[in-house]
Amino acid sequence: MIKNEKGFVLPAVIMLLLMLSGLLAIQQSTTQFIIKHLGDQSHNNVALYAADGMVEYGLAVMPDTLRTGDSVVIGSYFYGAGLTAEISLVRTDTITNDTIQTYTLYGESQLRSTTNRIVALDLVVRGEPLWDSVDASFLALGGLNKNGGSGLISGNNVCGDSVPSIIAGDPISQNGIPIAAPGSSAPWIGNGLEYSDSLESSLGFEKWDMIRNTSSDADFIVNSGVDWPSAAVFTAGWPSIYMNGTFYLTSSHSGRGVIIAPNNLTIGSGFVWEGIILIGGALTKNGSADLEGTIASGLNKLLGMTVDESDIGNGTMNFVYNTCSIMAALTFFNPVRSAQSWRIIR
Repeated sequence: MIKNEKGFVLPAVIMLLLMLSGLLAIQQSTTQFIIKHLGDQSHNNVALYAADGMVEYGLAVMPDTLRTGDSVVIGSYFYGAGLTAEISLVRTDTITNDTIQTYTLYGESQLRSTTNRIVALDLVVRGEPLWDSVDASFLALGGLNKNGGSGLISGNNVCGDSVPSIIAGDPISQNGIPIAAPGSSAPWIGNGLEYSDSLESSLGFEKWDMIRNTSSDADFIVNSGVDWPSAAVFTAGWPSIYMNGTFYLTSSHSGRGVIIAPNNLTIGSGFVWEGIILIGGALTKNGSADLEGTIASGLNKLLGMTVDESDIGNGTMNFVYNTCSIMAALTFFNPVRSAQSWRIIR
């Protein structure tokens, strides 16, 4: 049960009907997208719950004809006894970019003819995904060297699909000896791999440049190991983490989701990750670690920068292709990102 400040009780059943009626209210040609949000539940007012319910239940639609400055009502709700709420969408375009649009979702309620209550959620919409496919278990644009024969780089999909992925990038060597010719193998590489640059071409210059500058969209921006999210965050979802500076990750940083490291990255022993790791510079690793999903290093080469060879040293280092983990982590690159919380206007 939900109460407003005046003690009016709004049954959960009515709230459900409210959300379902909103679904039926959308009749326009739309572009569907996904909104990530955290509703501020400390404000018990109908405007917040009505608008928040629309986000939660997927009423994330964009009128194709809405121009900058235009607004449209996407839901009007009448509870009786003078209690109303209205949800509207306004295109703001506060970001200047041909592929990016910005909107604000407003929820406004009038409680028994008293002062209006208004909440707002800012939305950022990209015209296309930053990155929507991954077909490699490892990409090393600056080259990759592995000392010793322990560990595994496998392109066999552990998600259940028997179709192998590829290993991509610049020359790969074991103990300083190049082994990256098509069809070549070594004890630590495993089966189902071939040399290819398809991941490099699918990522491309423009997309990595945008990804490298998406810190404001990330769930967490970390400046040191102290800023790292808690284990509970990884249990609840697949967060995106943007790293400022050069980092050293150990077992205490294990988790899942997306890591964006614009510079170099060092991985210590015991680190375990599911999802995607994108590294602008070189990857350095010595000791045991396990990664399921995909990892790419040397991406700054796409921007004309010089990158060092990645070196995963000694120890058991396992890179395993997993499309389940990749697809879960790829939600970060969906066309839409939103603000982290509602703004209470009045």
